[in-house]
Parts: sequence; C-alpha cells; structure tokens
Amino acid sequence: SVRDEEEYRDVLALRRLAYVRAGKASSRATEAQMGDELDTRSRIITARHRGRLVGSIRVAFPRGDGDRLKHEDYCALPRSLPPRAEIVEMSKACTDPEFRGSDLFYSITKHAALVAIQARRRWILMSCTDDLHRLYRKLGLVDLGVTYVHPTMGTPHHVMLGDAVSMITGGMNPLAWNVVIGPEMYAYAKLCGVVPRNPWLDLRI
Repeated sequence: SVRDEEEYRDVLALRRLAYVRAGKASSRATEAQMGDELDTRSRIITARHRGRLVGSIRVAFPRGDGDRLKHEDYCALPRSLPPRAEIVEMSKACTDPEFRGSDLFYSITKHAALVAIQARRRWILMSCTDDLHRLYRKLGLVDLGVTYVHPTMGTPHHVMLGDAVSMITGGMNPLAWNVVIGPEMYAYAKLCGVVPRNPWLDLRI
C-alpha cells in the first residue's frame, strides 16, 4: 500500500497514463486532477515490477450509514444496498498500458479481495466502463441497475456489487476463480471466519 507522498505521486502519474491511453481522460489532464479527497481516507494498493509502479486500486472503508460513498457523487444508489459498515468501496483501478492482457489486473483484484476479508467486510462496491463490464461479471459482481456518466471521463459506468463470500466459495466463472481466488484464498477466508466451515463445500472447492 502507498506509504508516503512520493509513492502517492507515482500513483497519480500511473492513473493519468492509464486513463489517457484508454481514452478516459484528456491528454491535457494533469496528475493532480487524478486524485481527490477520498485518497486520504483510503488504502491505495499498488503493484510493482522491478521497482516500477504498474498497477493500483483504491479501497475505502465507510464506517457507517452516515458516511457518504464516492459513487453518490455521481448517482443515486439503491436503498437495498447492504449496511455501509459491511462494504468496501473500490475505485481508481488502473494498470500500466504495457501490462494490459497480463494477469496483473487479476493479481490486484485478488489482493483487494484479501484486504476486504481482513477487514471482515462481505460486500464490494465498484463501477466499470463498458469494456470491463464482462470481465467484472466473470469475477462474480452483479449489476445494481445503475449507470452514470463520469463527469471528467465522459464515459458510462455500471455500478456493481460483489458478495465476497459467494465469490470465494465459487460464485463466479470457474476459470476466473482459479486465477483470482484459488484454494489458498478459500482456506484463508475460513481461517478468518468469513466463510463457514462446511465439509461439503470443502469437497466442492
């Protein structure tokens, strides 16, 4: 995770590079515009290759129903949303363009899921653009029926919710499960008490 100002500046530079290359930000956008106040209250997970920052995702931990979610800056969320103290809100996912098509995104997602488990939070709230929508569904996230146009990116985003327990116990594409979750994550979730101990489930896994 980001530990100091220098590492945070690296994250802002990566976000700009990734978003400009993907057409989600103008080439005139500055690195400073890639950050916001929520960064100061979140854990920013990073991935490095030989010391070079190549991937990042932001994980926020709302403390209760009085805490405003970042998604509420863009749209109205369903009232059926789980209690906020049980949610982690993930955003600002990005990878270096040179690493697109590799397993980097899956590795970052796996670590973010690990953070959610450690925090004893069951629900993962995210949003994605059209090009990532199918991938997120393969990971077990479901549509909340809410779409918004991001004010700076200008692209439609689909709001999605993931049930970490369902995802860890196989509620996703089997190939994606083996890459993102795997038996090690399942065993760790049992150790943390996130997944119930069930011999039939053990056999299925």
